[in-house]
Amino acid sequence: MYYVYMGRPALADEHVKHPVPVRLTESQIRTLDEAAAVLGISRSEFMRQAVVGRAQRTARQARQMEPSGS
Repeated sequence: MYYVYMGRPALADEHVKHPVPVRLTESQIRTLDEAAAVLGISRSEFMRQAVVGRAQRTARQARQMEPSGS
């Protein structure tokens, strides 16, 4: 038996519920749209990747700056 589910496909295996609104100028949005188009992804997906990527890099840099426990 096959089931058909209506709606969008899931973005991730975990629950996604927290929107992060930001205000951008029209020129910033154009830049985002151009970059997303180059990668063949939506503006939303581009923003998700950019935000998460920057957060991961910052966290990694912070961990490297911590004194070692020895």
